Amino acid sequence: MPLPSRSQTINFGVAAAPLLFFVLIGVNAIRYWITPYDSWRILQCVMLALCLLGYSLLSMLGSSNQGKWLSKKSVGTLAISKGMLMLLLTASSIAIVTIYHAVSAKLALLDAMLLLALYCYGYITYLAFKAIPTAIIERLIAIIVLLPIYYVILLLIAWLLYFTQAMPPVAWHIWFDNVRYFDDTLLPLIFLLWSQPGFLKRHRAVSVVLASCYLLLLWLDGARANWLGIATGLIMVCMFYRQGYKKLLLPVTSVIASYIMFKGLSAVESDSVAYDIARTTSSGRATMWIETLKAWAEQPLIGIGGGNFVYLAPQVNHTLGHPHNIILQWLIEWGVVGIMLVVMAGYALYKLIKQPNNMPPMLFAGCFALVVNMLLSGAQVYPSSQMAMALFFSYAAYQYQLPHHIALGHPPLDTGFANAASKDIVHANTSPNTSKTSTSKTSTSKRRPVQINLAYIGLAAILLVLSIITPSILSQGFNPLDQNLSVGPRFWSNTYAIHLPKIAE
Repeated sequence: MPLPSRSQTINFGVAAAPLLFFVLIGVNAIRYWITPYDSWRILQCVMLALCLLGYSLLSMLGSSNQGKWLSKKSVGTLAISKGMLMLLLTASSIAIVTIYHAVSAKLALLDAMLLLALYCYGYITYLAFKAIPTAIIERLIAIIVLLPIYYVILLLIAWLLYFTQAMPPVAWHIWFDNVRYFDDTLLPLIFLLWSQPGFLKRHRAVSVVLASCYLLLLWLDGARANWLGIATGLIMVCMFYRQGYKKLLLPVTSVIASYIMFKGLSAVESDSVAYDIARTTSSGRATMWIETLKAWAEQPLIGIGGGNFVYLAPQVNHTLGHPHNIILQWLIEWGVVGIMLVVMAGYALYKLIKQPNNMPPMLFAGCFALVVNMLLSGAQVYPSSQMAMALFFSYAAYQYQLPHHIALGHPPLDTGFANAASKDIVHANTSPNTSKTSTSKTSTSKRRPVQINLAYIGLAAILLVLSIITPSILSQGFNPLDQNLSVGPRFWSNTYAIHLPKIAE
């Protein structure tokens, strides 16, 4: 058997990175730092750096098998129009101004660079999926969605001890010291499971049992935002797919089964339920959202800077790292740039609704479920849920059936430009008038898209993040620059901190 090529190894490594990440956080492999959350952030940054470095090397060295794998020209690159490039440069300039004027410029810089690295990582993961045989990718996704079985087993052990030794059900979240971290990480994996990747297609009953157990965990945690997201996603399938209700047999069956198990357990031991899912309060969100909008109205152009939401504590009455709403988070922290992000995300969802049949129903539902969850939670800021959502959206984009394809698995250029450019070229080749041909060629040259390498950009961003936090890691942490403690996390578990606190000897 021939050894895998350089590009095969790198592409598979990028595709398998989420599997390694979830295994390592599940066993708490890194215990050097004070909290699991901080350990996950370090692990996330290191894995992003390795993946982006691998693709950057692939871009520089090219492929040894261009017939099967991505060519040197397309590795990690994205083609955009010159107008889009100018828009991105303008947004970057505004973001720099925002960072400069932030209360904590370093926190804003950390947030911006991490988000940029995550977006670039999601894109190269999509490219890696395109470069690997479908059977391997689906098998890999199937293995990943089996990982939460570990927590189901822990839950079963807890209840076994309760029935045999009268011990109260112990905490089965293990290293997830906040149930929201766990639930927001589990949600995208549930929709990947419902899409039945790989060998799970042949075992529908197994998928029902697994999904029921995973959903039971959400019931026990009283995860309202997750359940609202699930309901929204399934309703969207009914609305936009022909006879969509017929596609909901697996999810509806597992939801009903999980609810029956939940009612049985809660009847035996009511203390096993972390939160009541039927609670009617907003947990302070309504007040926080209103105050956030007021704060945004005061500086709507540049915002307050990423990661700086915690400095609104006197106004929103909470020292939280985020407003539990991704739209408000983008607006208050990044101003005009945040508006651009909201518009781009809304346009992507609009295009998805216009052509729902281009995507498998459960992945379509998952896209809307995750968005709804981010409108009510902090899934967009926790390291574990960030990696789970990056995996989901990359896989959903990979499964998206485009109306046309261009060579080497590269995403198509803007359809309008592509059609116009092709007409210009045809006209140039058939016109007998040399001057017209020259003019057409010149016009086409001016409208030629710009190739930007997201692997290089993402690598530069994550290396900048590591350059800021590495001194803290190597010297077992510094004392926080700000001794205040936050209620909710952001980059670190303490939102105020730029460096990890020093470990007590």
